[in-house]
Amino acid sequence: GEYDKAIECFEKALDINLKAFGEYHPDIGANKNNIGLVFNNQGEYDKAIECFEKALDINLKAFGEYHSDTGKNYINIGLVWEARGEYEKAIKYYEKSLNVNLNIFNEGHPDVALTYNFIAWASVGKGEYDKAIEYYEKALNINLKVFSEDHPTVAISYNEIGLQWLNKGEYDKAIEYFE
Repeated sequence: GEYDKAIECFEKALDINLKAFGEYHPDIGANKNNIGLVFNNQGEYDKAIECFEKALDINLKAFGEYHSDTGKNYINIGLVWEARGEYEKAIKYYEKSLNVNLNIFNEGHPDVALTYNFIAWASVGKGEYDKAIEYYEKALNINLKVFSEDHPTVAISYNEIGLQWLNKGEYDKAIEYFE
């Protein structure tokens, strides 16, 4: 929670890496990403977006579209838009991350499941509970294959689906998932 100290450290690392590697090196992208995370935690969304977009630009130049760091950049930008209540923009970036993850992993990869969850969370913010259930179900199906039935990640998936049935007023279905 000591954001000023964190920014100071990340900026020192950024300065060192800029001198050592130049502006378009993956380490610069990582530094910008870290600074963006601090700004996002502080609620300084414009600064966070600026950092995340710079990190994305660097990673696109360094790695191309289909790299896990690029996918994470899209998630981080989506998180800022979601925090601002701009769910459509958030979903747009989450879907870009999903495209990256589906191209570098297979459909059954945990990163794909996590990206489905991000889309579902933003859908909940929009009040689109059916869409949220659809994406939570996709994540659940992956999680059931990757983890055991009694894994905490699977329990979270069931809980998230139950919450959406609760939001829809379908209490029996909600109870089914909560149990």
